[in-house]
Amino acid sequence: MVDNIHFRSFSAKYVSEFPLPTSHTLYKTYIQKTYQRAIGNIKEDIRNKFLWLTVDETTDFCGNKVVNILIQIYSVSDISPPILIANKRLLQTPAKGIEIVVTRVLSSVYVKNNNALMYPNLIHVTCLAHALHRAAEEGRKQYPLVDSLIGSTKEIVIKASSRKQNFKQQFSHTLPPRPVTTRWCTWVYAAVYFAKYFEIVKTTKLVIHVPRNKVTTNFEILTLATTELETSILGVSDTFSLIDGVQTRLDTLTHTESVAVNNELKTV
Repeated sequence: MVDNIHFRSFSAKYVSEFPLPTSHTLYKTYIQKTYQRAIGNIKEDIRNKFLWLTVDETTDFCGNKVVNILIQIYSVSDISPPILIANKRLLQTPAKGIEIVVTRVLSSVYVKNNNALMYPNLIHVTCLAHALHRAAEEGRKQYPLVDSLIGSTKEIVIKASSRKQNFKQQFSHTLPPRPVTTRWCTWVYAAVYFAKYFEIVKTTKLVIHVPRNKVTTNFEILTLATTELETSILGVSDTFSLIDGVQTRLDTLTHTESVAVNNELKTV
């Protein structure tokens, strides 16, 4: 932006006492020094402490595979804010690319290990939100009629502009949610919506008998726990207590569908 001719003209006209540097000058003179100072502060903060490393692979706006790495001081009781220390594009296959990025990050801010991934005290913990999502997806497989209702409504209401407008005009409720298989627990969110507003949804000419209340009663806890993990900063003990609560709730359910969901969560 600082190299844009119009922006530079604006800056020269209204803040001429502060000459605008070029992007090259900013990078060489300021950004590099600021980055090194920030890394130095992080090194000092985490010196001789146990670390909690979060590795998150995602896809950016351009469709590139990228990995974000956050570092956090490990403590059972005290909660320290996570720090984003790397945002790297993956140039190799995900597994190999993540291995390289994690190794380099640990070498740059924590401990050098001759560029080899040999950390005998490293403990891998599966993403707990992903584990809940896997359980929710198993619930979707166990209730094909509910899945059919959600999918049909998506086709009839959400993908038709005229019906979407009529739905908004007739009812003071939000449109039915659109579950996405790659978004955590969105199918259960949709099932909860349909259980709550089923009589309204029926006016869209979908006549189908589904065990909607059973899904809400048994599996809404998956969405509540996922929201808690996504929107709050929990300590390690609180995080595992949350998952234990989900597991305890599922353990009380005995019908076939719930047992399958419970087994999926235990497997993950």
